[in-house]
Amino acid sequence: MKKTFNVNGMHCSHCMKRVAEILKQFPGVIRARVSLKRHQASIIMDENTNLKAMMELLEQAGYPLEEIDR
Repeated sequence: MKKTFNVNGMHCSHCMKRVAEILKQFPGVIRARVSLKRHQASIIMDENTNLKAMMELLEQAGYPLEEIDR
């Protein structure tokens, strides 16, 4: 399954790398592409990925997500 999110709080390349690192290490995430220019993350994940937990983890790290395609 593929989902795209707006990433809030991402201001520099370090932020972008941190978001990508968190996403890529999250269980069930197959691929994550993060764009600083668009302030977005496109994520391919398996059907069993705990989306709520992933979003909470990023929010705790200072990068709240907003799903833009449902």
